[in-house]
Amino acid sequence: MSKQKLSKHKIHSLLNLSWIETNPNDVVFINSLKRKILLIVLPITSAILLLFTLITLIANNSHLNVFYKYTFNITLGNLVFILPLFLMLWWALLLVEKKWYNHSFSWFDKTIKFSYENFKKQLLKVLFYAFVVIVLIDHISLYFANDIYQSFEFQFSNTKNLFNGGFWKNTALNEYSEFNFKHVGFIIEPLFNLLYLLGFSSLFPIIACIVLIVIFALDVYYVNIIKRPLVKLTKLSLPEFIQKVKNQEQCVVYGQSLKKYLDFLFASARALKITYQSLSISNLEKLIFKSLENTQNASKIITQINKESQINKNHLKEENKFTQEPQVTQENSQNLKLNHQNNIKSVFDTAEFSYSDTKIKVPQENNLASSQVEYNLEEKTKSRKFSEKSHEIDDFSPIWEDK
Repeated sequence: MSKQKLSKHKIHSLLNLSWIETNPNDVVFINSLKRKILLIVLPITSAILLLFTLITLIANNSHLNVFYKYTFNITLGNLVFILPLFLMLWWALLLVEKKWYNHSFSWFDKTIKFSYENFKKQLLKVLFYAFVVIVLIDHISLYFANDIYQSFEFQFSNTKNLFNGGFWKNTALNEYSEFNFKHVGFIIEPLFNLLYLLGFSSLFPIIACIVLIVIFALDVYYVNIIKRPLVKLTKLSLPEFIQKVKNQEQCVVYGQSLKKYLDFLFASARALKITYQSLSISNLEKLIFKSLENTQNASKIITQINKESQINKNHLKEENKFTQEPQVTQENSQNLKLNHQNNIKSVFDTAEFSYSDTKIKVPQENNLASSQVEYNLEEKTKSRKFSEKSHEIDDFSPIWEDK
């Protein structure tokens, strides 16, 4: 393998992390009354807005024009074409919820995954922000298209021209049955007009639009631009991070991708003799990437993790096979299972929260069969031999040296 410069993205590729994965927790889908209502109301509303607009334009009937003008046109203007699109996107998110509710989805990072419920909330926020920005851009465009700027721009005495040139000019001042789409409706237009009054020009609305795009983008990226929960997580140490995510104190799902990545960080820290307990995850990542230097060294650690994982699976198979034998009682089978569970945890869980005692302890119960004691001794010996041979398995560094 070529020695490529190490980055978080390359680590994700080496670990074969996925963007979507099945939720590790049992999630029960609840078809709420609110969802049922929205699944009906949203498409009907969109259909009414679009179909009624098309019928009115095609029919060109004076009575129909009057009705449409003073219902849909005066309130929404050209938003009658924009609003249905966002309503149907909202409807689509609700429609697929039943299929994807037990999956988790990445949020700009394959290790940071949200449940579908939280993922849907973030996407709805994106839709709302996009709608606000598009409507503001539309309003600024109409400001120039309707030539309002000619009679208002930096002319402090012509404030009324700002309000007369929009929906008022294109609805009330027209013939009784005439209407057009050169406005955004009387609900939104007055609110956006206030932006022009702040500087008596279009300069402030344009700046406001750019600022809103930046703020909205940051708020989406950080989930919450003020609280920034994902950033706070990276400031925690590895054990603190695990504890919070496992206890579901954060919106992040503790799934397979995150476990694999944390295993890599933990194994790398031990291989490089880094005291990770006192470091934040962000600083630990920087130190590990700098120390490993390239993907070849990272691959060695990942290979070691995979080997340990395979041995754990083999132990689990042996344990299941042994516990199914008829001569082993249920009570003793439980004791053996507890002994084996120490060896089938993830790399991080095993080493961080329960350093295994290498001394072999023989149970004091008199009813424990000698064959079972021998089996425990044999399994303990296997585990110890693997630790002792870890230097030979991975010549890059002794990952398991302090076990």
